Amino acid sequence: MPRTARSNHNASVLLITQTSHHPMFENNDDRDHFLAMLNIAKQKFKFEVFAYCLLSDTSFELLVRTPYMNISKIMSSLLITYTNYKKPHGKIFVQRFKSKPITSLEELHKIIQNVNKPAQSPYNSYCVYHQLMTSPLNLLTRFDEACFECDVRTLDEQLHEFLVEHECSFDEVIANKSLRDQCVFNLYQTTMCSLKDIGELFLGLDQSTISKIIKKSLQNT
Repeated sequence: MPRTARSNHNASVLLITQTSHHPMFENNDDRDHFLAMLNIAKQKFKFEVFAYCLLSDTSFELLVRTPYMNISKIMSSLLITYTNYKKPHGKIFVQRFKSKPITSLEELHKIIQNVNKPAQSPYNSYCVYHQLMTSPLNLLTRFDEACFECDVRTLDEQLHEFLVEHECSFDEVIANKSLRDQCVFNLYQTTMCSLKDIGELFLGLDQSTISKIIKKSLQNT
């Protein structure tokens, strides 16, 4: 039976657009630094990049999948890091980034075509998809409907494995905050489920709490 797409509220595939009244990228060195920082953020927060465009001096687009971490946390970290690199006299990112939920495979392919500009530049993922050059980001170029839905069976299976490994019950995990946080982080690492999905499993923990648990665990790894 085919999977159904997430609702907009629960979407983990997003088109991110950031604009500025001031130049973000004054030269290609800036773009190189941004891509390097994006790659570091990608590894730290475990999200996927499907496409990107840094061709404009005053804006950029990213098509990402963030099954684990809140997009606001990711973008805040990325933009602060880039601002520290630029050391501007004023704010670069006055306006908040915009995020558009992508809820179907058909829409995902359409957005990739829109983001990709037919320019032979390493600062646009067009070159990756047309094999003109490689990208440091290891872009995901194969997609399926699994991009849009958490497999609840996988979530349950990973939880069961955690309980067996730690020789405990789910009630014991709920009662022990340290054990609970270990379990949350384990599910974050081993499943493709969103913060909302994991929170619902833990009797309705809100996404903010799940995000804090994951962030703390990442800092300790």
